[in-house]
Amino acid sequence: MTGAGQALAQPAPTTPQATSAATCQSFWPSQHLVCGEILDLYKSLGGPAGTLSYPQGSEAPAGDGVGTRQVFLGGTVYYSPATSAYIE
Repeated sequence: MTGAGQALAQPAPTTPQATSAATCQSFWPSQHLVCGEILDLYKSLGGPAGTLSYPQGSEAPAGDGVGTRQVFLGGTVYYSPATSAYIE
């Protein structure tokens, strides 16, 4: 029996990044969340005021079976555990 203060162990998601809502942020007026290492890179580049501007979509599988991508008005960010996040 699990008490109200205990969490049940669940498998971690594989895509997009295994992140919790606490590591995601939205940037109004865009409704799309930016998360994890993509968020870290995005904020280091100035967030919506930087060259990437606002997110155009949510983080999605990159198609290579490993990484994820998120498209912004000013470019695309790729993330994988091996490379971290970088602008493509």
